[in-house]
Amino acid sequence: MPDNRSSAPAVSPPADAEQPAAPTATAEPPVVAASASLNEERVSVASQRQLIWWRFRKHKLAMAGGVAVLLFYLVAVFADFLATSDPQAGKGERSLVPPQAIHLFDEGTFSPHVYRLRSERDPVSLQRIYTPDPSQKVPVTLFAQNCRCMPRLAAPGRPPAGSE
Repeated sequence: MPDNRSSAPAVSPPADAEQPAAPTATAEPPVVAASASLNEERVSVASQRQLIWWRFRKHKLAMAGGVAVLLFYLVAVFADFLATSDPQAGKGERSLVPPQAIHLFDEGTFSPHVYRLRSERDPVSLQRIYTPDPSQKVPVTLFAQNCRCMPRLAAPGRPPAGSE
């Protein structure tokens, strides 16, 4: 079978043309070489823990996750201080109450409060229905005195937040 490739003659540069110089190894400036060797030495003598920490610090998402886990641990440690009600005073009728919005202003003045809830039973489904009563406002205060929590950092007998 005949070869269909074109057979062009090989072209060589003229004999008097200058050949490009072969790439020579350029010497690094002594400062860069010294800092590179310091970094290599630092890595070679670092412990496994240091190597892991250096790699972990470069990863931004891992750092954000680490901060979140640290916050979870802090909340767990200070749970008694952060509790808004007495953990020993459980009432079954309030266990299914949905969360309420805190209203920060009352008639133009700063007065954080929630509306008292009225409980009714739906005659068809027999479920409890909670409706807010805007005529009865329950103030929300810091360091409320009605709770006998186990405070460690707050004033005796006062959680950091609650209603009077």
